[in-house]
Amino acid sequence: MPWKSARYLISWSQLSLLVLLLSAGLLANAIAQTAKPPASTTSSPKPEAKPKLTPTQEQGLRLLKAAEAEAGALEPAMRAAVLWQVAHGYYKVDKPRVLLTLIDAFRAATTVEDDHPELKCFLVPDECHSKTWLQVNILREMLTSPQKVEELLPQADPDVRPVLTGELISKYVRDKKLDRAQQLLLRLSDEKDFPYDAASELMLAVPSDQQRVAIFNQAMSNFQTFGEGKFGLIAPEDLGTLVIRFWRHLPPATVLEAVDQLLGQAKTESEKHDDNQISLTTKQGGVSFSPYQYRLFELIPVLQELDSSRAESLLHENVSVAGALQKYPDGLRSLNPLYRDTPATQEEQMADFPSMTMGGSASDAAADQVLDQWQRQVLDLQIRVRKEVRTDPKKALSTAMAIPLWGPSGPGSHSPRTNTLAELAVVAAKKDPDTATKALEEVRKVLDQMKPRDGGRLLRRIAETYLNMGDQERAEKALHEGMKIAEKLYASDTDASEPNLALKAEWLSAGLWRRLVTLATRISPQLAEQLVADISDPEIRALQKVSLANALLGAPDYPFRSIAWREGGHDNTMWAF
Repeated sequence: MPWKSARYLISWSQLSLLVLLLSAGLLANAIAQTAKPPASTTSSPKPEAKPKLTPTQEQGLRLLKAAEAEAGALEPAMRAAVLWQVAHGYYKVDKPRVLLTLIDAFRAATTVEDDHPELKCFLVPDECHSKTWLQVNILREMLTSPQKVEELLPQADPDVRPVLTGELISKYVRDKKLDRAQQLLLRLSDEKDFPYDAASELMLAVPSDQQRVAIFNQAMSNFQTFGEGKFGLIAPEDLGTLVIRFWRHLPPATVLEAVDQLLGQAKTESEKHDDNQISLTTKQGGVSFSPYQYRLFELIPVLQELDSSRAESLLHENVSVAGALQKYPDGLRSLNPLYRDTPATQEEQMADFPSMTMGGSASDAAADQVLDQWQRQVLDLQIRVRKEVRTDPKKALSTAMAIPLWGPSGPGSHSPRTNTLAELAVVAAKKDPDTATKALEEVRKVLDQMKPRDGGRLLRRIAETYLNMGDQERAEKALHEGMKIAEKLYASDTDASEPNLALKAEWLSAGLWRRLVTLATRISPQLAEQLVADISDPEIRALQKVSLANALLGAPDYPFRSIAWREGGHDNTMWAF
């Protein structure tokens, strides 16, 4: 099959789940509490007393209920999105309704029609189509009640089931319910998109090598049948990484058989698509290879232990791989020490996520190296600014002004200087408000030259910084300017010639409106309600009403991204406001 071009991070699925759970951790606890059966007592348990609400929270609850009522008239995708976020608000005022509302949201997501089948998506899970994306993420929020997720999973789309089953396996591993995890993994043995990441977690957790061998054999059998895993031919966690992690725990004949299969498939892929490159970059260094060379770099350190003559022959045939292994003798494990047979600590998991780029040609890889060099130079200056601003904000401002105003693409592209100035202003706001104000003035000078998405993000940061400095008048002005930019983004999202095909709740305009509305609550709830009323799209307006309600209630923020999916894939953007 054609090579899939994608850019992602090691342990992407775990990272996505971690971010989601962190953003709604309180909600997850509420679900767990709701799902627990009541303790056996001689008398009926008393219902949990509802908290006494402040006037601001009363206003939030009123808005929450209004948005929930409006959701019934929305199309299924936006109904699911709104109800999903309503569940966050109920955590603060009615915990038993949290899980029930999420179930309603999930059921709405199952009725979504296959939106934009012409939009091709190579992400796993499919994040390009609202039906699968909503189901995956709503079920993820219920993972603290795994039995409920298992109960609902048969109603989910076929593409959703293996993804959530893999995450259920990871959940059961964390909960030390290893037998249940192994039972679920066995279900996926004959399914496409085998969860190698969950299998790796389970192999790290089981107590015996006999169990590791059984799990590895499941993975190898699946690879023999389907070849690639859910992230493509070569991925952050796949059969190859299971080999380099656990080969010492497996029979040598089994390991060598797996090596043969991995090298054979990678060689075929490289011959079919001889210009494809895979690049891996970590703080220890980086490499760029064809798929076959990448597998050699990964597996030859194991072959040197089990079949040294074959390893020597392969190195002789592949000079570039031999050179890389002289620099990185343990292959992938030299670049990422977390590829080992013991679990990573939480600090290690968050310390450095290697980036992997797949697809493109050798010339693309060379261009990437030039760009990386430019980025490193900019990063060095940005690091200086971050250090200086804590002791000498004026010196930090001078250093920031030496950073290039525009990226390599020229005016209107990414602006490292303005982003650094905005960051500097946030830190200097309390200590040196004059310097912070000067930094913000420099940012404002170029806002009209920026793309709306860049300008919107900066205006949001400008408004927030002014609020931190106690300047509500300038903050409110920035918010209103941001609302105008959101309307420009909305015009782009709804452009009939090239509309944004993403779920409306994830449009760039919706993302900016959400951040502006939430920020406006720090000035006054009335201003925030006014901003919501000014939103032109009724479905987005209903969603932002929930955003405002949750802000007033003090409920967890929701984890929507801001995305533009365009037909043809030439302008697919994930943004953060």
